[in-house]
Amino acid sequence: QPVLRYLIEVSVLVKDKSLTILANHWKSKVDGQEDSEVWRQFQEALLVQRLLQLKSRNSSVVICGDFNKDIGEFNLDESEDGSKVLLNGKSLKCTDSVSVLCSWLGQTGNDYVNCGSYYFKGNWEKIDSFFIYGNCVLLKFEPCVNSLWCDSEGYPNGYKVYSGEGVSDHLPVKAYLRF
Repeated sequence: QPVLRYLIEVSVLVKDKSLTILANHWKSKVDGQEDSEVWRQFQEALLVQRLLQLKSRNSSVVICGDFNKDIGEFNLDESEDGSKVLLNGKSLKCTDSVSVLCSWLGQTGNDYVNCGSYYFKGNWEKIDSFFIYGNCVLLKFEPCVNSLWCDSEGYPNGYKVYSGEGVSDHLPVKAYLRF
């Protein structure tokens, strides 16, 4: 088993309302997409188990992070506006799925829907995301595309070890929420 990053959970209280934030960084595909998929499925199942526990508390939950899985690789929920994905727990022998609102889907009039947060081999990928669950509403979502994060052509300004210049090969994403 490779070393996997923890699922980090933080709860905040704002004006007597509680918000749970679940931060993720799923296994990279660097060792091969098929070989590493089992570990992303494991991390997804762990997330589903935690969401099912939080559901009993009638919680507001934001799931965020680098999922190393493009939105198109998730199972889509059959929601009317096409804005939800199904997370499943099958790799931990859990038959439950959890439907979550996806920040990249169902956005209308948003210039960022046709790009992504990670540019790899000539293609944009939407691997950094927010998922919304429970009593939380997504008001706005966007990747950060200013000159700090992007090069002159609008691509992520990746950090270069040899020069010490750049920031990251991912664009940060931000979401505005109400809970």
